[in-house]
Amino acid sequence: MRVNPNIHTIAPELVLEILRDECLSTLVSIAQVSSRLYTILKNNRSIWMNSPDIHDLPIPVGETLSTIPNSLFLRLAMRAVDIRSRLEAPIATPIRYSKISEPGKHLTAFLPSGDWVIASHCERLWIRNIRRGDLGLDSEPIFVARGKIQDIKFESVGFGKAILVFTINDWPSRENSPSETFILNLSFPSEESPEADPHITRVQNYTLPNSFSVVALHGPLLVILDTTLDTTETMSLNRFGIIDYQQGFGTEFSVDLPSFADETGVEGLVPTITRLQLHTELKKLVIHVVLQNSPGLVRNRRAILLADIPRITPLVRSNLLMKSRELLWSQEKLKLTHSYLIPGHLVPSLLDGSNESTLSQYVPIDEFVVDRYGEMASPFDTENMVSVRFDPTRTEDPFRSFPFILKGDPDDAFYAHFTREHSAHFGSAGKTENLLDISCFNASCTRRSRFRIALPHELTGGQMYFMRRVDPSEGRIVLFIFEDEKPRVGSLYLVQY
Repeated sequence: MRVNPNIHTIAPELVLEILRDECLSTLVSIAQVSSRLYTILKNNRSIWMNSPDIHDLPIPVGETLSTIPNSLFLRLAMRAVDIRSRLEAPIATPIRYSKISEPGKHLTAFLPSGDWVIASHCERLWIRNIRRGDLGLDSEPIFVARGKIQDIKFESVGFGKAILVFTINDWPSRENSPSETFILNLSFPSEESPEADPHITRVQNYTLPNSFSVVALHGPLLVILDTTLDTTETMSLNRFGIIDYQQGFGTEFSVDLPSFADETGVEGLVPTITRLQLHTELKKLVIHVVLQNSPGLVRNRRAILLADIPRITPLVRSNLLMKSRELLWSQEKLKLTHSYLIPGHLVPSLLDGSNESTLSQYVPIDEFVVDRYGEMASPFDTENMVSVRFDPTRTEDPFRSFPFILKGDPDDAFYAHFTREHSAHFGSAGKTENLLDISCFNASCTRRSRFRIALPHELTGGQMYFMRRVDPSEGRIVLFIFEDEKPRVGSLYLVQY
């Protein structure tokens, strides 16, 4: 008897080829059809890594996509799909909420997976698991520094290990004073472990040049930016450096920033570095600059510059008595490889970004909001969110812009840009409503989602609040709720959906 081939009988290799480049929700649905398909998908790593929204997976802290075991992909994907379906319900309702900081205690960051948070207060640092109850900020901190802790950066390296970097200044600090950077190697307990806190396995520290702060971290490299203002106290001096903290070497870079006079038709625009990133996929240093011709210019132009991540040249230590926390410095000129002037208005050349598979072929660089009159400093009066992508295969004009149209969503209270390198964030005035519409990108930057969320009435109760953070991968938001008659004083709450 002849049997017609179907997805239940064809070879596993054909099943995987058919499902290649499918999104997480499709893969999860197929895996639940039969035990055979479940086994095929569960044990194949490449099918998950090729998914366009792979970065939406809620990866455990201390792990990376390259280190999580094959058997964990399906479980994480099922969780990601479940979280997305709850958020995209007609009205997303909260499951639970908890207070995560008191006035005076500064919540610094949520770590990947959303269960661990970093909190600091002056010279003290805590790393706590919010699933295990109270943050315990009155308990013993994991680290006590010699000055005020700030500029915290974190990177998971795999197998439960992570790197935490922060800068300290003399406290109370003075502007343009020397600072010091600390590098902590961390080991996190497994989910099954009874241990509550991570362990510090190694501590390194180095003195930084005056007023330099750590702005990016990847592997052994730290990017530092000079926050010193010029004599007019309006613009940065555009100095930055890269440190190899494992070797104890640093290189200070100078770069000739373009003014884009030909593209803008405006002479005398002054470029100022506003942000630096180490882009791990492109292996590029991403330099964000703002172009202005006077300190009072209302509508500045912005640009994105790329450079190859430079190799830090080892130097020979000639003084064997040199303190270990002192870096050896060299100086070099940085050569730019690409530049992109963000459009000043919505132009017809912007591509349609509705297809997730198409979007996933390009590497996300940044997002911005724009209207037909010009780039907006605030998102509240615009109808378009634009994602800037990069095509490494194109030698000419590799930058591509994909718009996500907001038209029809006039009541959206917040806009977030959410990329693989940073968390969603907002800028908004205080609110009192208990029902909010939120527009933001997913973590893979392949789709714009719109969530209508209900806030716990017993939590807000007519109190003024504003949104601090949205994590679509974990289905969580963070609210800052003001105390009565106390401006700028309040507490942070985590709400799970």
